[in-house]
Amino acid sequence: MKILSLGDVPELKNLAKENGFTLHVRDACGGQAFSISKNSNADNAFYQKLEDFFSKLNMEIVFHDKDKLNFTIK
Repeated sequence: MKILSLGDVPELKNLAKENGFTLHVRDACGGQAFSISKNSNADNAFYQKLEDFFSKLNMEIVFHDKDKLNFTIK
């Protein structure tokens, strides 16, 4: 499992906010887990921007639910 640097977290949270989502990061000994919640102005184009963000860091998103609200990275 890959780890997102703490320096990249504010940029990711800002990306989510700009697209109508709130990002939550859980950082624990074994790795990180992320969850997102949709706000009233959520833009579903965010999911592609999210993929692009992690792709430029050579990481891949693994969603853990059909609604794409919980994920880890590899």
